[in-house]
Amino acid sequence: MPTLCVRCGAPGYPVPGDGPGPCCARHGGVPSAAEVAALVAGAGPRRPAWWWRVCTWLFVAVTVIHIGLLAVHIRVLRRAVAVAERFVEDPGAITHPDVAAVLDLAQLLANVLRDGLWVYLVLFVLWFATVGREATRLGHDRHAVLRHWTYHLWRITLVPLIVAVVLAGRVLPDDADPAAFRDAVVAAGTTATAFNALRIVALTLVVGYAVVVWRRLGATRRRGASTVP
Repeated sequence: MPTLCVRCGAPGYPVPGDGPGPCCARHGGVPSAAEVAALVAGAGPRRPAWWWRVCTWLFVAVTVIHIGLLAVHIRVLRRAVAVAERFVEDPGAITHPDVAAVLDLAQLLANVLRDGLWVYLVLFVLWFATVGREATRLGHDRHAVLRHWTYHLWRITLVPLIVAVVLAGRVLPDDADPAAFRDAVVAAGTTATAFNALRIVALTLVVGYAVVVWRRLGATRRRGASTVP
């Protein structure tokens, strides 16, 4: 029959010295090493919370959608450059509804993606903090879980990306001079295309990084585990 604490009736352990016992750990009892090992083994490994998995899936889904919009914008930019070339040969083409629609769509996507960069950075910070807290809760070394070369390389790409955001804000000249208008569209389209291509590479790194973190947290090791896979 298990011994019980003389003060509260919980499982009791020997009390050092001449104190009355047995007592629970709260009231001065000291369990043996074997009893501590049995308690730890009985608790079982902690599992990642379901909400963390949902947040990661949503974050990756937003990233993939972001990549898709960038690819669409590259295609629209190519069409806009072709329209500008056509404008030099036929100045009246700029008034055609289909031409105006292409230019308006290119500008709309540029504005959405420019503002979307800042929103996405905020989402990344929130996701990064969430997985960090989850790693700590599971007993992992937070820095070991979150440290990976894809993350460091992504941070390096942020510098030219932010510069490209500033450059992408240029205003096109008046279309009274077809050649100047064409040159401005080509220059802006080339810059934006390179910017979008770099963002696609950076976002692909983020997706890979999210997969790495997912796998590491999936190990569900308790605090004190030797290494993170």
